[in-house]
Amino acid sequence: MAATQTAGHNNSATFAISSRMISVTPAQLQMAGVKATDKPDRIIDDGTRGWHDWYLLNWGHPPLWTATTRKLKDPKWRGPDGATLQLEIKSLTDNKLVLTFNCNAWGAINPGKPAVDYIAVKELKGSPEWQQVSISLKDLVSSNEKVGPITNWQSVTEFSISPSGTTLKDGKKVKVDGKAWQGPREIRNLRWVGGEYKNTATTNNALSPEDFKKNFNDAIKKSLEQEKLNGK
Repeated sequence: MAATQTAGHNNSATFAISSRMISVTPAQLQMAGVKATDKPDRIIDDGTRGWHDWYLLNWGHPPLWTATTRKLKDPKWRGPDGATLQLEIKSLTDNKLVLTFNCNAWGAINPGKPAVDYIAVKELKGSPEWQQVSISLKDLVSSNEKVGPITNWQSVTEFSISPSGTTLKDGKKVKVDGKAWQGPREIRNLRWVGGEYKNTATTNNALSPEDFKKNFNDAIKKSLEQEKLNGK
């Protein structure tokens, strides 16, 4: 007898097999005498592998699709202080590009501190050619009016792009309505320009049970708020 499929869930032709994960912290590596040999790379994604390093949401919905990467959390691709993030993208019609930097998700960089989104909205001109988008720290608006402006890229844990999203205006979250995307969904030359490599934050801290519970509840609240905005 075939199993009943849960409503709202599609069948999958693939599956993953996982095993017990063993992790080693930076402090443990240092105690063992391990020396870092890799170096920072300003080229985050040249675009030759498509969306290989991203996860995709709402891909069948042209105005709401979202591509997200966690590469900016890795010290190899973390932004130099004062750098500008640039990428190239194609949009056949005038549209918006909402760029969201999720910082300190699950207390990854600063345990006990809240996660916060910083958002920039860029206008795109309709063209079959590649066009460059640049984002500096001063372009970013916090999703939480109680949190000050972002001063460096050290706490970024996820980076997302989408034609739609939310931003903060006059102390209230407002929806950014992008149009249905026309043309290929692809980027290239995602890279850091300028700035200096100075101190690099580590993710060597574990959440307390209380912080884990708070981050879990905050993530659910954020998801529900987004669903509410999308329904307007």
